[in-house]
Amino acid sequence: MANLPIVLAAALLFLAGAQQSCPRDGSQDPALIQLHRAQAEAVHDGGAMLPQSKSRQARAVSGIEEREQTAAIEVELREKDRLIAELQGQIRQAKKEASDVKRAAPPSFSQLYLGGQEISHCDKEPPAPLPEDEQYPFEHLQANDAEPCPSQPCPLYEMGDMGRPVALSSEEGTRRAHNPDLVGPMLTGMFNTQVQATTTWCALATTVSAFNSMPWVARPPRTNTAFSPFGYWSQDAIWEDECMQRLADEDDMFSKEKVTAQGLVMEQVLKMTKCFLAEGVDAKTVHASEIDAEQMKSDILEQLRKGNVVAVNVLRLDIGQVCGGHWSPVVAYDEGSDSFLFSDVAKYKYPAVWIPSRLLHAGMVKKDDDGSSRGYIKYIKAIGEGGMDREEAAEVPPVVTPTA
Repeated sequence: MANLPIVLAAALLFLAGAQQSCPRDGSQDPALIQLHRAQAEAVHDGGAMLPQSKSRQARAVSGIEEREQTAAIEVELREKDRLIAELQGQIRQAKKEASDVKRAAPPSFSQLYLGGQEISHCDKEPPAPLPEDEQYPFEHLQANDAEPCPSQPCPLYEMGDMGRPVALSSEEGTRRAHNPDLVGPMLTGMFNTQVQATTTWCALATTVSAFNSMPWVARPPRTNTAFSPFGYWSQDAIWEDECMQRLADEDDMFSKEKVTAQGLVMEQVLKMTKCFLAEGVDAKTVHASEIDAEQMKSDILEQLRKGNVVAVNVLRLDIGQVCGGHWSPVVAYDEGSDSFLFSDVAKYKYPAVWIPSRLLHAGMVKKDDDGSSRGYIKYIKAIGEGGMDREEAAEVPPVVTPTA
């Protein structure tokens, strides 16, 4: 009976182990059962664990550690699954919101006119500004202008606090075009914008685009053209006209060879324009150095409200584009963004872009080859002192010549 306490202790330990190994839910942990059995055998043998008991205890401890590691990994995996499910839910919600916004947006210009092909632009640092008083020979400008751009279409640049040009083909550009309070003959001006025939004929292309947008401005071509017998102006019609030939005889800067090599400055474009104006119409140059940005904005807006387009001469580098001097018509104004629509005649290089009014003025102030700043040409009815617009001129009764 001396061993009775030891036997009772072993029995109690076994029962306690069995209680832990067989919880109320009926599940069993084999590793715990094996461990408790080894401990009971050790007590039964007077505290000296037999070799087989030691082996059984080692296996039991190893099983418990493995089970604990497995349980920890399962907890970690469940947490990762929860995070993945949460992220997937956020992605689905973001896609749904983006889809709702896209459905609510008006169709873009590219969707309407380019078969859905979107035009993108590169976001790059603006080019280094040109020195204020530095002048470039035409040869440099035209050679630079003819070089291919780093991407097609050419990139647009941010120009500090004056903003950046926004392509009409972009979502924001299309939104502005849908503004019901848009000022100016946007559709008429854009549909009549011709692509310049060479990289130096931007002034000619802009001039004939203005003539075709405002038929009251120019007389019909006097020679047979590709559009004869219709009075629609082309760039070739300029060269074939007797007035242009007379200008070339007086000054070889108006010769086809020189214009093709060098382009035209403001006063030369004005002189050429006046060759073709209809009776009672005049044209006037406005140099940006003579007015501030607000005066320019007001003056061009006045023309757009009358349904007129304006021929604008800028330095591309100063309006957030690449290359040199350029002519194109301005055909509309959006008040919300305070920007003008520049209908580019070099469509192979740039689509039409919205240019902030301050940026447009900044693009005109640099000097051209003749030492004068750039600017714009506006077309006015020259009936009466100070000139009249179309509506005022229409109200003037015709002059009746008395007969003998």
